[in-house]
Amino acid sequence: MKSRLITVVLVVAIIALLVVYYFLGTDYRKQRQAYDALAARVNEATLTLTQTPEPSRDLERRLAAAKAKLATVRSTFPSDLLADEYHVKAIPLITTPWSLENIGKGYHVFRIEMVVSGSFAQVNGFVSQLESGRFAAIAVENLGMTRQPAGGNTPVVCDLNLAIYTQFTTSG
Repeated sequence: MKSRLITVVLVVAIIALLVVYYFLGTDYRKQRQAYDALAARVNEATLTLTQTPEPSRDLERRLAAAKAKLATVRSTFPSDLLADEYHVKAIPLITTPWSLENIGKGYHVFRIEMVVSGSFAQVNGFVSQLESGRFAAIAVENLGMTRQPAGGNTPVVCDLNLAIYTQFTTSG
């Protein structure tokens, strides 16, 4: 009877040991699967990082230069210079912010609507110089002239829509 009791205790102990090993083993297997999944994600991220090109070292300098160029273009709008030269009154009414347009190449475009007043010869000279003079980046998109009634100080009023184009580059 004593040997039978020892056998039962040993069998129960072995079964208990197997149950404990089973739970510990399944927990370890789950942890191992989670570890393998995380390791695969880390390897994928590392591979992506190695394939990403180095950023250009002079991005800050190029950005500052582009901002300075844009500020210069914005501050030297030629209508003021030409208005004085042709003795006309040029009043900007509506402007639209700089936008990007692709016309074969990429351009920054600034649009302005203005009213120009003066004699016909003065207004004609002003518009001609804008359209085909020293400012090649300006395009006259719309032009409408109205003669004022006799007796007025300004015989011609011109409604003018202009577009100023500057080319931009995306490569370094």
